[in-house]
Amino acid sequence: MTSGLAARGSMTIQPAPPIPLYFIHNTYQAAHHGHFLIHLNYMNEDIKNKPGSYWKEKLTPEEYQVLREQGTEAAFTGKYWDNHETGMYACAACGQELFSSKTKFDSGSGWPSFDDPINAEHIELIEDTSHGMRRTEVKCKNCGSHLGHMFDDGPTRSTGKRYCINSCSLNFQEKDQA
Repeated sequence: MTSGLAARGSMTIQPAPPIPLYFIHNTYQAAHHGHFLIHLNYMNEDIKNKPGSYWKEKLTPEEYQVLREQGTEAAFTGKYWDNHETGMYACAACGQELFSSKTKFDSGSGWPSFDDPINAEHIELIEDTSHGMRRTEVKCKNCGSHLGHMFDDGPTRSTGKRYCINSCSLNFQEKDQA
């Protein structure tokens, strides 16, 4: 083998160039010559049952309090409540894509609000009667993290649902509008 080429009879075999891997919020992306090739979230790994120590290392204190202890960030303080960019919102804990900016609307609540997840199989809805209220908790189905709550007071022109989600439970990936 000479200079990266392997000779086999009269045929020369060029080895495939390496594919760089980039790690972004637990989401692996492989890129080759600037083109998107593979998107893997390692959704088969059972991360729902990881101990608190795992999550405390991985998340900020605020993210841990919201995502793992079912907390709520203060209204109008999160980084995405007033975000109007085009893109995808993913779980801050595991990278599972959850909501598209196409379904985001201004609910006036102070939290990012969506009328539909990108895939109903990516979220889990659980009855929540805490704090003297009856509401529906929204969790990431992949990692079990608390995202926010779903209410039946969303836009009637679409689903009528309002997924009221904590900004710190999300990561936003901007998409080109081209």
